[in-house]
Amino acid sequence: MRNLSEYGTGNGPASLAEFRPAAKYFAAMDCLIYLREDCSYRAVRLDSLRTVLLHPTEDRAVGVKLKGTRFLMERLMAIFKSHGVPTTELSKHLKLITLWETAATAEGADAIEFAEAERHRQYRERARELVQEAASLPPDELPVSLAA
Repeated sequence: MRNLSEYGTGNGPASLAEFRPAAKYFAAMDCLIYLREDCSYRAVRLDSLRTVLLHPTEDRAVGVKLKGTRFLMERLMAIFKSHGVPTTELSKHLKLITLWETAATAEGADAIEFAEAERHRQYRERARELVQEAASLPPDELPVSLAA
């Protein structure tokens, strides 16, 4: 029987590998987690796709989590295809920052759409107030005669 303290010393039956910063895709959850440090962490969700992983006692990032990785990859491949770049190039040169920024633009599209709808709502309300205060229309400015 082996003692737990023997693990990681090279003497145990299954030595622990040295930690190296890495990204790992979890298919069951369709997310990619990148950890730079071997420690526990707190998660702060930035938006529907991106989460920053913070050190448990310090206010610094030790990793990130990207949800919807399949969606992000499909979006990225569509961008490459629209520019005539072979998707084989994507697999050779894909960096984590590319997926991170793709997630930001995906989330940004929804935010922009919401902001645009809100801006139009405000313009409609301003226009309504403006036309409500307007005087009656002169009959000669209408395309049809109202006199019957």
